[in-house]
Amino acid sequence: MAELDRFTIFFTPARQCTDCARRSHYGIAEQDDEGALSLEPRCFEHGYYNPEQAGVEEFNTRTRQLRQLEYESITRFVVAMHGEIGQALVIGPCGLSTVPGYVTPDLAHLLNPDKAWSVRYEAATEVAHLHVVFSYVEMKLQLYRDGHKVVYPFSTIKKS
Repeated sequence: MAELDRFTIFFTPARQCTDCARRSHYGIAEQDDEGALSLEPRCFEHGYYNPEQAGVEEFNTRTRQLRQLEYESITRFVVAMHGEIGQALVIGPCGLSTVPGYVTPDLAHLLNPDKAWSVRYEAATEVAHLHVVFSYVEMKLQLYRDGHKVVYPFSTIKKS
């Protein structure tokens, strides 16, 4: 059963995200020992697939697959932040100190440290080097571009 303990799923029609009012066709499903499924619909911002939430045995036997699911969730987030235009490639994890504009949240010392990745984004008219951070305080992905945290929708280029 370890193969199906926790996995991503796409479904129709879209459902409301477990953490906000957005609707999504993506979710994270879990199957218990009796075979019952539970579904958590997740939008692009709240849909980070954390491979560390897998059981130790599953993580040790499926590390490559779990990392692929993690990177797919980051890629989905970056493309969604750009209006579903273009493509993204996760270059790899990076230190939080290398993310221009990132400030450690006040409550961060109470939780796991945030995680960060370097990402290359490409669209017809641009190529950009970005950073994505998963915030344990806010429990969502965040996009950093040119030293600023970008707030959705990207097209308005709001920076906080």
